[in-house]
Amino acid sequence: MSECSRTKIRCNDLCIVGTDIWFSNAEMNGLFRKRSNRIETEFVCFFPGEDLWQDELHGTVIHYKNKLLFTPLYAKQVSVYDMEEGTFSICQVNWSKEGLEGKVKFFWAVLYENYVYMFGYYKPCILKFNIDNGEYQFIERWFESFCQFGYKKEREFFSEKSIILGDRLYLFTKQNQILIEFRLKDEQMIYHKVGNQEEQFITAECVKQDFWFLTKRGELIEWSKENGLTKRIAVDLESDFYRCFCYQQYIVLLPSGRGNIAVFFDTLAGGIAKRIKIESPAQIVKEYFGEPCYYSKKDSMIYRLNGKGFEMEEVFYTDASVLDLFIWKELNQKGKRQFYENGKWKLTDYLTAVRNGESLLPKERSPFFGNEIHQKVRNELIRK
Repeated sequence: MSECSRTKIRCNDLCIVGTDIWFSNAEMNGLFRKRSNRIETEFVCFFPGEDLWQDELHGTVIHYKNKLLFTPLYAKQVSVYDMEEGTFSICQVNWSKEGLEGKVKFFWAVLYENYVYMFGYYKPCILKFNIDNGEYQFIERWFESFCQFGYKKEREFFSEKSIILGDRLYLFTKQNQILIEFRLKDEQMIYHKVGNQEEQFITAECVKQDFWFLTKRGELIEWSKENGLTKRIAVDLESDFYRCFCYQQYIVLLPSGRGNIAVFFDTLAGGIAKRIKIESPAQIVKEYFGEPCYYSKKDSMIYRLNGKGFEMEEVFYTDASVLDLFIWKELNQKGKRQFYENGKWKLTDYLTAVRNGESLLPKERSPFFGNEIHQKVRNELIRK
């Protein structure tokens, strides 16, 4: 693959199965796989039933047996991919019941036994999905009791983080200071007050039986599940948005927006042990072949933590010209398929516009894939 044809591809989550990395492209419709022994990232197929140019289709990727479940963010349906058969199972959900039709749906999800629980990004809803048979239901009768602690409709709801301990799932929201203990066996909820009213948590982690919350005001709150006691520790941070993970006795705080300093907080000493400069902000924190890593959407790279700090491990590249051919074939096979996100342009309209000598259209100036095939089409039509 030549340097000029390399295109970086980005995702909201990735799933490591054996030595392969699977993910849904965040910039257009596409399932991709990165093999450890290959430089380029392989385009596997399109997600059936989804718009070709829709970005941010999926949030979390869940691995269960030989299947991958993709949590719908802007997608129209729940997609489950069988890695052995190379086929999709599609579940059409009645989104209108929860007011989710055509809107952002779920980012975060967790697997418990054969069920995937998906948590509403803006809407206070929980979808329980049976990955074996495709049956689903919305968990009900919990939101009313939650509202007594405060609810603001304009805020995002569930955080992009949860902690699972046995059959208990611990959730926090971007609404208030409540830690939700969700008993997965009987689907009952217990509410724990942590911090002050109107406190907003950015991220959280658990070390043994103690929970650590990072607040929007730059404080770490230690909360003991055993006795409910809290302790506050001020930390000097350079960003308002963080991801975190446990490493030995440390909680490692990684900026996910602006900022380039990773903070190692020592839970035993109760203070910051060290700060390390990182190359790019962190969107996803994962364990990659037994080592803590983070994925940066900015440069489409995985960074692995070692004795020196975080070093680049993998880059998600694809051959742009090869991907263009897949897209071109798909468009030609489905002549009525909408070529642009706004739904007004079709492939035939695009060709007509080029023939009429129109200048570069908005899609041709975008960072999405297809730019090489756009140029090829222009060159061919102009030549004729």
